[in-house]
Amino acid sequence: MVKRQFNLTDHLLELFDTFKHERKGVLFFSFLIILVLTFHFSMDYLVEAPNINTHQLDSLIAESVEVSNTSVPGKSNVKPKTIDPNTAGKIGWMQLGFSEKQVKSILNYRSAIGGKFKDIKHIQKIYIIDSFKFSKIKPYLSIETHGMLDSVASVHPKLENF
Repeated sequence: MVKRQFNLTDHLLELFDTFKHERKGVLFFSFLIILVLTFHFSMDYLVEAPNINTHQLDSLIAESVEVSNTSVPGKSNVKPKTIDPNTAGKIGWMQLGFSEKQVKSILNYRSAIGGKFKDIKHIQKIYIIDSFKFSKIKPYLSIETHGMLDSVASVHPKLENF
């Protein structure tokens, strides 16, 4: 067996060897691409861009922004009420901006810890509530403590006036 020396020119000729119809196809598509690019860039010189009065457009945009701020479909413009996370149901949590799936996770977490949050900061431990979301909803959360104090007062009569 005789080893043949590697010849770069022979290798390149063999690599780029094409049939006649393939060469015609490549030339046709190259010509088509050049024609499209020429047409595209020549349009800037052949066609003058129209002058548009943007004042009317700006006023329409401003009106649409005002309308969207006052009435967003699917969202209520009423600020959420303060809720007790221990007694809040699906609607209460949804008024704070949570989806149904998130509310289901919150309610599952509440039932897993025994049905009562002892502190508002305990709510931040729920995996779907990050620190940003918690800071947004914190003003609307309040844990009713009088029920807890009543149960403590029944055990400790001295704490009844607390």
